[in-house]
Amino acid sequence: MSKKIALLFEKAQAKVEVSAAHGSVVSVEKENDARWIAEFKDEMVSPGPYATRVTVRADEIGFSFFLRDVCAKAPIYIPEYGVAVTEADDKRSYEQVAGDITAIGGKSNLEKIDEAPEVSFESCIEGNRELKSPAWLGITRDVRMFEIGIRDYCAETWDCVTPRYFGDLCKDDEIETPNIKYCFMTGRGIGCESNIERRLEDGILPILNSVNTDNDIVYETQYFATNEFSPLDEAHVEGTDMLVADAHGAGHMLTPEQQAREDELEVTEKAREAREEVVMYIRVRARNTAKAPRYAYVRIPDPLPGREYMRNLKFVPRYDGDNGFGILTSGRVYLVATLNGRPVPHDEMNVLVQAGEEIEYVFKIPHSPISHERAVALAKEDYSERYEECKRFWYSKLAKSAEIHVPEQRIDEMIRAGLLHTDVVYFGREPDEAVVPAIGVYTAIGSESSSAIQFLDSVANHKLAERALQYFIEKQHDDGFIQNFGGYMLETGYALWSMGQHYLYTRDDEWAKRVAKNVIAACEYNLRWREDNLDESLRGNGYGMISGKVADPDDMFHSFALNSGAYAGFVGASKLLEKVDPASAEKYGKLAVEYRENIIESLKENLVNAPVVPLGNGKWVPSFPAWTENPGALSLYAEGGVWYSHGTSIIRDIIGTQYVFLHGVIDCHDELAGMLENYLADYICARNVVFSQPYYSPHPYINLMRGNVKAFISEFYNNFSGLADRGTYSFWEHYFHASPHKLHEEGWFLMRCRWMLWLEDNDDLRLLAGIPRDWMTDGKVISAEGVKSLFGKLSFRVESKLSEGKIVAKVRLEHADCGAPKRILLRLPHPDETVRAKSVSIGSYCDKCECVVLECGSEPVSEFEVELRF
Repeated sequence: MSKKIALLFEKAQAKVEVSAAHGSVVSVEKENDARWIAEFKDEMVSPGPYATRVTVRADEIGFSFFLRDVCAKAPIYIPEYGVAVTEADDKRSYEQVAGDITAIGGKSNLEKIDEAPEVSFESCIEGNRELKSPAWLGITRDVRMFEIGIRDYCAETWDCVTPRYFGDLCKDDEIETPNIKYCFMTGRGIGCESNIERRLEDGILPILNSVNTDNDIVYETQYFATNEFSPLDEAHVEGTDMLVADAHGAGHMLTPEQQAREDELEVTEKAREAREEVVMYIRVRARNTAKAPRYAYVRIPDPLPGREYMRNLKFVPRYDGDNGFGILTSGRVYLVATLNGRPVPHDEMNVLVQAGEEIEYVFKIPHSPISHERAVALAKEDYSERYEECKRFWYSKLAKSAEIHVPEQRIDEMIRAGLLHTDVVYFGREPDEAVVPAIGVYTAIGSESSSAIQFLDSVANHKLAERALQYFIEKQHDDGFIQNFGGYMLETGYALWSMGQHYLYTRDDEWAKRVAKNVIAACEYNLRWREDNLDESLRGNGYGMISGKVADPDDMFHSFALNSGAYAGFVGASKLLEKVDPASAEKYGKLAVEYRENIIESLKENLVNAPVVPLGNGKWVPSFPAWTENPGALSLYAEGGVWYSHGTSIIRDIIGTQYVFLHGVIDCHDELAGMLENYLADYICARNVVFSQPYYSPHPYINLMRGNVKAFISEFYNNFSGLADRGTYSFWEHYFHASPHKLHEEGWFLMRCRWMLWLEDNDDLRLLAGIPRDWMTDGKVISAEGVKSLFGKLSFRVESKLSEGKIVAKVRLEHADCGAPKRILLRLPHPDETVRAKSVSIGSYCDKCECVVLECGSEPVSEFEVELRF
């Protein structure tokens, strides 16, 4: 049995070569220069892996397809290549096939997004997941922190305070549970109603507020962490040694030397912790809103909430109502509890509250139980004073970063809350030592930590970014390798990428001089690794590219994410070393050029062999690969495999070719980027958001660079609205409650905010490139003061005065020695997408991109004002 197909070309082809995997080519015959007939035998065209895959190489193009996909009803049609494939007895020409497919009027997912109204948070949450998350509260730099889980928002029948050492849960020999968890209840308990709401203090601070309405009693509960007796200020926050903190992170990796040093430091850290604890403060105000007396029910925190089911306990914690202390068998105190300023008399009770009045409980829970004498002192600490002190402390943290304000409250709060979420889990000794740029329960990873570090630099918090980068310097192996987590092998390149970005933001030559030795060692390690792959047998299939594990699965392949990060590392190192070691800078710069060519060569060859897939509009595009060893997307099973992991069959394809565009291996304006956008939107995404771990795909960067603003905004809102807690703004790692307070995800959310507000595009500086139209309705203001771009320090203020028929903007750019952009493109979209500006006060106006375009010329533009008239 054999099968014949017709290859149709838009242009005449002098030569056409056809080969097949899992099948044989019988013949290839030319009917005319634009129509060729190929015949196959031993074909595999039934469902399943290892289907016959046909590869066609013509004069200037190459592509592949599954033979079973060829159908006259829906021909393979690739307009970018000027080719179509149909059954042999289909006599239509290329032009006829193209016309028939266009006439059907199908739409790709990107086209559907572009034709629909622009989404908003409110419009996209219908049908989206809502992941409710615990909150993490701490005092910054210190691994002693607390996880707050509130019923209805966690799988608990209580409100729970869980002490953590960052990635590790706490244990105590006198509390016979797998880990310590203090559980309490406000109100009568779990019923048919769900009347609990939560919110951060002022929408941004690491102070959590919850409100529970039970009948006519409103329970307002507040949580924050502070020092046991010292003031909460910079002078009294010591922090935890970086290496000790690192050892508490899930997935950490220490060399034998580092482990020995950590063992020594652990003793010192335990002694420091014993001197003063971190304490969780909780206040419950029970207010009667009725016109008659009502009972308020409160069950105070208990480390054995299920004690009624527990038998044969050696140690039984008890509550002493005379002193208001929760006491362990040894006499250590785990709780100080008061009601209206006096000890709570019993661990479980109700109180009659008169109409319009309230009662106040205060609970203080040390991270580890303390002595009776210290508990007596803790009981004297004033809640209100500590609360005000805590607020001042966190606002002083925000003052270290540039200011950004947008006219959507949720996003405005999330940007500032994200900065403080970062600060909470960057652990290290104050004031200047290295910090662990942790990403949730996990320790730092050169790849996943990069987003938050680069956002810190973007908002001019360079000191904290530098301290985070110092972590990778201090933990670098003697041979130059950087590896800190779970056997991942991509950290060396990604850490160098972030270091290069830090230098470009700061132009700090003294810092560059301090780290140059380590940067060179890292480059030399990756150089040697690359040289091991300069094997001619790898031409077009990983030549000059390194191979290794980039995520949890042990996929030891020539991954494009791995190699683009290594390329970006060489580029970053070259920039960083320009002044302090020009010879090395030149060496790594030249190496980066060669490396880029190797990556592109293998990618393009893979795309020739990658099976094409249909879009919703009838066009076909290549399925883009994760690594060189497999033709195209793994989720097509061209060569079989079992790829399901982390809740999806497409997890490997998520960490794929997108990175070569993020890291600048290929320019985002290249035609390949457009094909990739469409492939991802139709196959790897829902609502332009990838599955499982959505922030692992940087494709929104490509969307925005290519001017596909609606696609960017669709991913922006649909992604965080499903993954981030809508009350506390804390992010999960996956769409299935894996890993709370995940800073890698939050960091990429923050970077998306940065991209939408300011973005470098080669020699252009683009402002407001991705903002929603709604942000430009009358009276709304967008502002940034002192943020950093790769062209220098940047400030801008844009105000919509559409009631007067205009939008006005003021921009200031301080170049320093960063080099000036050739153009500044300021996008000022009218809320009505059909409306375009009638005049502009300076520069020119582009109807298509809705930008004011300022040609900078030979003289750097440092400050200008724009008035756009409608």
